[in-house]
Amino acid sequence: MPAFKSKGAAWFELKILDWDQDIHQTCDYEGAKKVAQMINELALKEEQLLGDSKKLFFAGFSQGGPLAGLAASNHPRPVGGILFYSTFLNKPYQISETQSYTPIYWSHGTEDSINPYKQACDHNEGIFNGKRTVKHTLIDGLGHSVTTRIQDETKKFMEEALAFNRPKL
Repeated sequence: MPAFKSKGAAWFELKILDWDQDIHQTCDYEGAKKVAQMINELALKEEQLLGDSKKLFFAGFSQGGPLAGLAASNHPRPVGGILFYSTFLNKPYQISETQSYTPIYWSHGTEDSINPYKQACDHNEGIFNGKRTVKHTLIDGLGHSVTTRIQDETKKFMEEALAFNRPKL
């Protein structure tokens, strides 16, 4: 996890956390794109080993969510799925046309104080564009974390996504 000038560590620098601002104004978008590019370079190597881009899954918790989405959106071929856990996608975030049929899993807790659910809902509308399946799990009382239930749902989601035969773009 790269360290930045702010206290602690992060994948990219948050300038301000203003839910009504565009991602370009609230965070180091160029830094986020660089990290997403590094992720994608690894994914391309994995795709070669797996022999099929639809066996790749991009997942991110919290600040890793936008990176997973950016990396998947910049992948040249459809991937198996994109998974978001307790995350946010600032405006004007959209999943690319290449991933129009890519299934998405999104989980969140009602008591998440880091990425409050209401703000996440207001800003995650970009995941619902396209012709994809979106599996959304909201867990009452859950804070900024992942539970065994979410792990079990993730496994099931990935198994179903691997079996899903999407149309070719």
